[in-house]
Amino acid sequence: MVRWRAGPRGGKVKTAKTSTKTLQPCVKYVREEEGAEVSRRSAPGLAARAVACFFAAGWGPDWGAVAEGAFIRFKAFRTPHFLETPSAMSTSTVTMQPDTRIALVTGADRGCGLEFCKQLAGLGFLVVGTAKDAVNAQELNELAKESQNKVFVQQMDQTKEDEIKNLAEALRARNYRLDLLILNAGVAEHDHPHAPPSKLERRELAELLDVNVCGTASVVKHMLPLVQESQEKKVVGVTSKMGSMEEAMGDKPYLSAGYRVSKAAENMLLRVWARDPTAQDVTFLLLHPGHLKTAMGEAGGREAPLTCEEGVKQSLEKVVLRCGRQESGQFFNYDGSELPF
Repeated sequence: MVRWRAGPRGGKVKTAKTSTKTLQPCVKYVREEEGAEVSRRSAPGLAARAVACFFAAGWGPDWGAVAEGAFIRFKAFRTPHFLETPSAMSTSTVTMQPDTRIALVTGADRGCGLEFCKQLAGLGFLVVGTAKDAVNAQELNELAKESQNKVFVQQMDQTKEDEIKNLAEALRARNYRLDLLILNAGVAEHDHPHAPPSKLERRELAELLDVNVCGTASVVKHMLPLVQESQEKKVVGVTSKMGSMEEAMGDKPYLSAGYRVSKAAENMLLRVWARDPTAQDVTFLLLHPGHLKTAMGEAGGREAPLTCEEGVKQSLEKVVLRCGRQESGQFFNYDGSELPF
């Protein structure tokens, strides 16, 4: 069979032939990634899944990208806790009560984001945790498997607008609303926290801004309608004291130029959202979760004073779950004290 897509001036362009030979890369990729588990499947069953994966992934010149996309969708069809597409989500056996609170946590594959997923699930939230490479987010997937349908895994690279938009559409198709949106995904320089401005490369700064600012802006833009349909209506930006202009003039030795710039911009972005007349029903909070024992927190030979468990527990109790509309747009330390911009 020949597939066509719309061409210029209403014409048609031939894109691919869906023959058995054409599907072989998808089959091979799925076999290699799934190993023995897939080898136990019947050949017809594997072929049927490969066909479904092929059409889900679409045709492109880069078979590696097609096969990778196909495998992600294959996992979505196969794994109950992995929610990738509206069709996959609709097969889930989750029964949700009308008063169930739902949280979305970005950058949930490790550290602070993973801990937010654990503790929110323990507080009764249904949690959707996102990761840039969800298939290989081992700790997050293990948490989801053990959570008894309280934690779900979702693919989302926040530098990719289509993945953000697709996730929002998938959640809407599932009739999810978001009581709590935790914007945790972020990156720092390769030599964080030292990184003097004299060594700051244009490309690296652009990458920091793309993830920490542009990505955050896109997530809020696409997820805000789901937040506004909920009861609690909260958006929490997990930021840093390093984004405070006043703190930057302190006596601490760490320059971290690119990271500070990106976090200051993220702080301003969320504060402006708090003033947007179309979002006056939403509480926007800026949160410094503490200096935590994470890969970023202990980069450059530093020793962090707080575990993720301690920092997240206090952040939830003293900021996230306590603050309301009257605190919207404010910048808080994990202990509930207010921080300067």
